[in-house]
Amino acid sequence: MRREHEEIHAQAALFRRTLHELNQVEHPAIVAGGSRLASLVAAGAGAEALGTTGAEIVRLLDLHFSKEETILFPMARQVLSPEALEDVAQRIETLEAEVTVPEPRSPREG
Repeated sequence: MRREHEEIHAQAALFRRTLHELNQVEHPAIVAGGSRLASLVAAGAGAEALGTTGAEIVRLLDLHFSKEETILFPMARQVLSPEALEDVAQRIETLEAEVTVPEPRSPREG
């Protein structure tokens, strides 16, 4: 499960880097960054690569979540006491309350 988390994080990092590079180069500095854009496309950082990376992230997440829900969570329910499960649930609720999801930015905002 940890290896899967690492794969998911690596693909997400690649996706973020690709988005960043495309946003930085394509708009508004397309003329100034023309040669850089050409090198990014040649290296596979174009829209097709972005779609492929996004699809791979979704595939990894689907597989991972399926394992968690069919194997890991049922096993935890069998092994952990009701008190321990309640403690885990409270910790998750606390973490979720602390997490803030940033609003998506348009490419023009950089």
